[in-house]
Amino acid sequence: MFYLKISAGLFGLLGIINLTYGLKCPKISPCISPEDKSLRKEIDIAVKNHTVTVFSRTTCPFSKRVKAILRDNYHIKDLFIVEIDLHENMCGMLDCLNAESGIHTVPQVFVSGKFLGNHDIIKKLFESGLLDEILIDAKAI
Repeated sequence: MFYLKISAGLFGLLGIINLTYGLKCPKISPCISPEDKSLRKEIDIAVKNHTVTVFSRTTCPFSKRVKAILRDNYHIKDLFIVEIDLHENMCGMLDCLNAESGIHTVPQVFVSGKFLGNHDIIKKLFESGLLDEILIDAKAI
C-alpha cells in the first residue's frame, strides 16, 4: 500500500502529489501493483545494466542531497538516475521499489544490482568513508 499527501499547486484543487506517509492514494491515476511484469522489468533493467542506479524525485531534497554526494565526490563511471516523478506511473514504480528494498520513499540507491540504501544510509556511509570502499569494490570509481 502507498500513501500520498496532497498540497495545492500546479493542478489546482488536486494539487501536486508529494510522497509521504499520510493520506491514502487518491484515484487520480491507476497505480500498478508490484506484480506488474513490465514495470518490474523496467526497474530490473535499470538496476542490472548500470553499476550505480539512483531512483529519485526531481523535487525531493533528500534525493538532491544523495545525487550531490555521488556527483560531487566521486567520478562514477556508470551512474544512472531515474526521476520517478517524471515516469507515467510513479505510484507503481514506488510499489515495485518497495517490494525490492522494503522502503517506499526516495532516494533509493542500488550498487551492482543490489539495494544499498536511502538518504540516511548513503549519508552515513559517505561520512564514515565506507561508501568509498563500496564503490571501489563495485568498480564504480
